[in-house]
Amino acid sequence: MGSKGSLKGIKALVVDDAQVVQAALQLILSELDCEVTVAGSGQQAIDLFDFSFDVIFMDFVMPGMNGDEAVKAIRQKEKNQNKKNSTYIIGLTANNSEEVNRACMDAGINTVIEKPINPEALRKLLSELDLKN
Repeated sequence: MGSKGSLKGIKALVVDDAQVVQAALQLILSELDCEVTVAGSGQQAIDLFDFSFDVIFMDFVMPGMNGDEAVKAIRQKEKNQNKKNSTYIIGLTANNSEEVNRACMDAGINTVIEKPINPEALRKLLSELDLKN
């Protein structure tokens, strides 16, 4: 892709219970030179969250703890640490309804994208973000 499309040094956390989604995002992000960490649940994402990630991809519907609950916990961790810049969180959903969008935004998710993930749309979105604060 060349250096213009590279996001070298960007640390991404991919949270999804579906291994096919994990693999697809890992491939796309690796091609963009991102460092990728994968979590299979909301609780695992909270446990892994250490303020080092530049972007988080959070599945909305997962067994045990949904993405909106995990994001609320992550946002609370940020608040407790008095972080000025919050981590950019991209919600992942197969059901992009008004209700899901509202729940995502209420939880603190910045943007919602629909699954299956369009690699070009994702590349465009990430290249437009200022992820290194």
